[in-house]
Amino acid sequence: MKYDFNVFVLQTADKKPMPMDEATDKSPFTAAIALARALLADTAENNKTKLERYDLFLRVRALDVEYSAKDVALLREAALVYPTLIAGQLVAILDQK
Repeated sequence: MKYDFNVFVLQTADKKPMPMDEATDKSPFTAAIALARALLADTAENNKTKLERYDLFLRVRALDVEYSAKDVALLREAALVYPTLIAGQLVAILDQK
């Protein structure tokens, strides 16, 4: 399936793009950046999964647009490292809602 992860993660109150870091980097936080960071979070239980997550990280970072159902499942799992507001938006993008 094709995905565009070059979309902004939004703030709730005003629906403006969430900044990368309120204090130091006000550039917009995109789904690609969020998913890439989530994939690199050290939550994988085994080395095979870590390597799969790293390979997927390289594809997300390169803004690859084709992802298999297995890739999407791994991305959905990785997205849950974030608080509800961000995780919900990432999962909605992955579910193409």
